[in-house]
Amino acid sequence: MQEMKNIVLNFMKEQAFPEEAVKSLTVALDKIYDGEALSILKQINQEYQEDYRIKADVVTETAKKISEISGVDQKQCNIVIYMGLVPTLKKHYINKGYPLENFYDTIRELKCKLLECYDCFGVWGMRGCHVSNTHFAMTRFGMGVFQFELIRLEKDFLVNGVQLKKGDLAVNIHIPRLGEPITYEARHSAYKRAKEFFKSSFPNDDKIPFYCHSWILFKKHREILKPTSNMVSFMDDFDTLVEYDYPDYNETWRIFGRPFTTIEEMPKDSSVQKAYAKIIERGEKTGGAEGVFLY
Repeated sequence: MQEMKNIVLNFMKEQAFPEEAVKSLTVALDKIYDGEALSILKQINQEYQEDYRIKADVVTETAKKISEISGVDQKQCNIVIYMGLVPTLKKHYINKGYPLENFYDTIRELKCKLLECYDCFGVWGMRGCHVSNTHFAMTRFGMGVFQFELIRLEKDFLVNGVQLKKGDLAVNIHIPRLGEPITYEARHSAYKRAKEFFKSSFPNDDKIPFYCHSWILFKKHREILKPTSNMVSFMDDFDTLVEYDYPDYNETWRIFGRPFTTIEEMPKDSSVQKAYAKIIERGEKTGGAEGVFLY
């Protein structure tokens, strides 16, 4: 029992979790590991050792049971479960022959979700399991400032004269909240790593399609941000952008770091927050885009 608890404590230290988060989660660990919920936690650990294809719904249901037994917030149970699975995830990487560099980049996701959960709910935990679960099921991989996974395109795209069809394979780009600048050098380093990692899925292609669906590709960023900004530079990576608008401002939690209420209550500390505040004050739409490029 103490060994399992130490795994989580050491992980939080290695990932430099905020001191307040460590204190809160240590209390949660004591309640979970010293009670009846421990047997449930051991079971999911054992199942994951036997089969890495873990299901998000299974983790969610397990976290719910642990929460009911221990009295710990389910969001904290979510992250406690995944932190305990990290050593086994590393073994699965080794067994698959995957680069451990990707493993170390991937597990940073847990701190991102921790901070996101606290920003949105005031709880040091994980708001849900479906995104993080893709990392533990080894379908999404961290590589530098991005995360990547194989997907099938859901529509046709024409990219620099190359026709991509609905159903074609592509590499999907996710942008985790690592707090690191997505500079040109950092982005292209990540693209190169992803191309090398997924090249066996594109045996006949010199260049492979990369796809992204994100608010960071919002068309008005070219108007409200400096041309030299990393966000605008990222938009320039794409050969094709298909723009869309959001029906409301719910997605702006990504900019303001909290669920949207009124513009008066939203922080305006950064240039991006100030720019979005002006957009909302004018009653304009926010949005994003789908982007594709060949690399």
